[in-house]
Amino acid sequence: MKKEDPPIYASGTLLSIKHIISECRSFEMDRLEAGVPKIMAEALHPDNISHMITFIIKTNIINSL
Repeated sequence: MKKEDPPIYASGTLLSIKHIISECRSFEMDRLEAGVPKIMAEALHPDNISHMITFIIKTNIINSL
């Protein structure tokens, strides 16, 4: 949203919402434990917002967003 390039993640991948939710293997177990669906539309659905918040806080991704 800032009109600047997204940060580069440790693996050399662009840090994006799509990468965090559906592609990043580093966070796969954390996503499962938080109950975040791997399909983007489902993960961002209002019914899953509490799962997303739990995941973001637990993984400390909030500091990278």
